[in-house]
Amino acid sequence: MRTIVVEIPTDIVAKARSAAKALVEREHRITLSKMVAYDRVASSVGVSAGWLRKFVGGYEAKPDLTVGFNIIALHERLIAPRNAFARTGHDDEGEKDDGQEDRVLDSRT
Repeated sequence: MRTIVVEIPTDIVAKARSAAKALVEREHRITLSKMVAYDRVASSVGVSAGWLRKFVGGYEAKPDLTVGFNIIALHERLIAPRNAFARTGHDDEGEKDDGQEDRVLDSRT
């Protein structure tokens, strides 16, 4: 069987990198540990913490299509709603914030 490699466009890589940085920063605020933050985000998107550190740091690491999608999707699920609320004072359904704490990636901590 032949493997087909699809090159991800650079604008999508940039979006995924920006999303990964935001996810790590968010988890760092929650866990108070940068290494734990990298580990939690990495396990949520299917990569190693070392790979994620390289990717966020701007090294040559590039995500494959699945990883890029996972990073962007996780960002859209966890961070984008908060950004929308900050701009409008309402969530996507027009409801005010219920005061609940941000969702976390891993409920074990």
